[in-house]
Amino acid sequence: AHYIQQSHQLKELDLSGTNFFPDAIHDIIHHIAKNDYLTDFTLKLNSLGLHGRNSLALFRAFLSVRESADKKWRAIHLDSNQIDGDDLLNLVPLFRQFPRLNTLSLSYNLDRSIENIEEILCKLQTISSIKNITIAGDKDHVLGEKLSNFLTEPDWSETKLQSINISGNEIDSNICMQSLKLIETQLSSCSMRDTEIK
Repeated sequence: AHYIQQSHQLKELDLSGTNFFPDAIHDIIHHIAKNDYLTDFTLKLNSLGLHGRNSLALFRAFLSVRESADKKWRAIHLDSNQIDGDDLLNLVPLFRQFPRLNTLSLSYNLDRSIENIEEILCKLQTISSIKNITIAGDKDHVLGEKLSNFLTEPDWSETKLQSINISGNEIDSNICMQSLKLIETQLSSCSMRDTEIK
């Protein structure tokens, strides 16, 4: 933590897969937030079990220095954290408070069995600063047809969205066409790698 407090140059910190407890993660985020020299920051918190009660450490830390939020966070990665629909509903309002947040990764968390996941995914559109969204899947995390609303219902033309990654999800030809339509009208990048089209 001392090194983070003293740093003038740090732009990215990757704590993924470490054995830090939520309280330790809270302290690290708090020290980043307090350091005025650190701006446009990328924070990778993958595979840390940050879901349910453990995710409260994120809220406390990110909001502990509220005045830093305007310039602090550029990208947040929360892959493989067992995040569910309730967690995502709680996180979206938090991320809306970060006007420079342009990249959000939530891969390998969500699947089609989550209640109302199609509506919950649409809430990502309300993070007005967001440019890049990654919700890639794997054999245990497949959104499939639940991606349809996410691709079509929000008015993405009213946002800054430039890139989506829905790799590793089973999608049908209809969702594939919806993705292509977004490419035609808005996206500069769309990844459907390792996606089974049915």
